[in-house]
This record gives sequence, structure tokens and C-alpha cells, in this order.
Amino acid sequence: MPKYLPDGQIITKEVKNYRPANEIEDRIRCQAIASTLWEYDSDIHPNHIARSKILQRIGNGAQYDLSTITEWIADLDPQKDYRKPGRPPKPEDSIKLEITPKSKK
Repeated sequence: MPKYLPDGQIITKEVKNYRPANEIEDRIRCQAIASTLWEYDSDIHPNHIARSKILQRIGNGAQYDLSTITEWIADLDPQKDYRKPGRPPKPEDSIKLEITPKSKK
């Protein structure tokens, strides 16, 4: 039988969710930022958008792994069918994005 706190919350390890509480809102916010940036320049690579400071700060992207954010915005990429696999080229976009460096984990 699980133990309950005074406010009715269950305190078992099975119930704990280690994801941020507003993950759905952050995903929608990241997708909105990415689609807005792609309206201005459709050549921006999803990886560059995922690492941009605007998405890291306004979209709360700093709380998530880079691959998670890239998966969230990959479906919105206007050139997803035309991009070659492999390392993306250096950003030479018409929009100047400040890109945060990769973290050393």
C-alpha cells in the first residue's frame, strides 16, 4: 500500500516523474520558435536552431538534451526531405543566431 502525504500525494519511487513538469509547454514553445525562424530562413539546420540562445532561453531548451529538442523540431523542418545525412555545414544563415557551445558531459 503506498504512503500518502497530508495533501494526498503518493510518495513511492514508481510515481516519481523525473521529467520537467511543463515539458509539453516547452515543446510547443520550441516548435513555435523554430517555425518562426524557418519562416525567415528555411536553410537553417535543426541542430543550429536547437543550439541557439533564443531557443535555450525562451524555449527552456537548456533543461533538455540537444537530441530531444532536435526531435521536437525536426518534423517542422521545411527541408527535412532534402537534407543530406551527416554533420551539418557551418551556419551561413541570413539570420544571425548566437549558438551556445556544446556542453562537455
